[in-house]
This record gives sequence, C-alpha cells and structure tokens, in this order.
Amino acid sequence: MIQAARLASVGTLAAGIAHEVGNPMGAIIAFADVAKARIEKGRGDTELLDAIRGEAGRIDHIVLGILD
Repeated sequence: MIQAARLASVGTLAAGIAHEVGNPMGAIIAFADVAKARIEKGRGDTELLDAIRGEAGRIDHIVLGILD
C-alpha cells in the first residue's frame, strides 16, 4: 500500500512537471515558427526573440527549482 502511494505521488509530480515545462515549450515552438515566417517575408523583429528568451527562462527557473 505504501509503495502504491509513493508511485502515485511520483506520477502526480511527473504530470505536474510535464505540464509546467510543456506550456512554455509549446510557446517557444510557436514563437519560433512565427519568427521564421516573418524573417522569410523580410519582416524580422526582436519582439518574438524576446518572448522566446522569456519562455526559455521560465523553463530554466522550473528546472532549477526542481533541482533545489
């Protein structure tokens, strides 16, 4: 019974981590796709690169929190 409870806790933790990391990762992918399309049209800007940097920072913060 204790082993089952521990496994359930690990599963809950893994689901939470996947959600917290998955959201900013999805945003990074979307921002990168839009930035690429804009560059191909000759309308490159730094706004999307700043957003990508911000989302990557969120992921870094999450990972560092887990390691602590």
